[in-house]
Amino acid sequence: MEIPGQVTVEDAAVLIGAVLDRVDHARTCLVSPADLLESTVAWSRLAERVAAVQSALVGQVARTEASMIEAGTPVRSWLQATTTMSAKQARVVERRARLAGRFTKVAAAHLAGEMTTEAADAVLAGLAQLPDDLTGEQVDHGEQHLVDLATGAHGQPRLDPVGLRQCANRLVEVVAPEVADEALAKRLAREAAQAARDRHLTWTHDHHGSVFFKAKLPVADAETVIGVINAITNNATRAADQADPAAPPVSLGQRRADAFALVFARAAGAPDTPASGGVPPTVHVQLDHAALLAGLVRAKLIGSDTDLSAGEARRLACDAQLIPTVLGSTRPGPRPGPRCGPVGPARPTKVAGIVDRPGRWVRVPRL
Repeated sequence: MEIPGQVTVEDAAVLIGAVLDRVDHARTCLVSPADLLESTVAWSRLAERVAAVQSALVGQVARTEASMIEAGTPVRSWLQATTTMSAKQARVVERRARLAGRFTKVAAAHLAGEMTTEAADAVLAGLAQLPDDLTGEQVDHGEQHLVDLATGAHGQPRLDPVGLRQCANRLVEVVAPEVADEALAKRLAREAAQAARDRHLTWTHDHHGSVFFKAKLPVADAETVIGVINAITNNATRAADQADPAAPPVSLGQRRADAFALVFARAAGAPDTPASGGVPPTVHVQLDHAALLAGLVRAKLIGSDTDLSAGEARRLACDAQLIPTVLGSTRPGPRPGPRCGPVGPARPTKVAGIVDRPGRWVRVPRL
């Protein structure tokens, strides 16, 4: 299909939208495997070119301050409000657009479909971290070098985004080898300071019995964590090899999760752990005599009000000091201490806890 002459970006958006509205998706299953693969590649390249046009337009919005003039908001806020982008995605699009305005060779290759969006981001990030004292000729040389690597031009091997990032981090050695060592030292110091500022750890309950953890650490601290988890994981792997072959298999990710939890389980009982003093949490469980005989079938973590399964409650109780209080019985209550045993038949049970440290650290006993 040919479209004579040039069209504006506004007309192009209308034409593409009209064509998409008329795509017959039902016929996709009737094409040959070769045609299906060819169509998938063509649509992938089209998606990259559309992303390049979007980047060019956002860059123009930023340069002309169109969003401030028309909507009274910065570019990023305007993108979130009008396109339902997330804050993270809007930040990435705006940064790409601003850098593409500075490095036109990258923008041209992206618009022509010769470079993927991920590759363009890798090249732009490398160019943005070049020292400020480089000449314009040196920066142009570095930009062209990375574009050639991304597109495979001039006999250069075509690199994927990972390879481009590695080359971009060492670009100064190509364009200005005489200052490479000094630039490397400055870059590493800058990255270390940024890593220290960006460190964080957050967690979120999924309300289905699990918690999501998200962390970012400086590389030195992260390597310590990784080393400990890998050591515990490798030991668990050797133990699993000698276990019952009929047992369900445990994935590497599950072993790492077990190791992560084990590290903090051991730390909770360490003498120098703050607010713990090496003593497991004391849990007061109040229930009537009939419920005690029936068995524990439900427990909650006080503070977060998160439900625990009976199995989780039993496991946690092995590390807790229990002070059971039995109501409605003429017999004395059980002696304090862990009681690890099976859970009885399903029966509603009310469990309340009072502990001597924050509720989010409570361990609920199993009986």
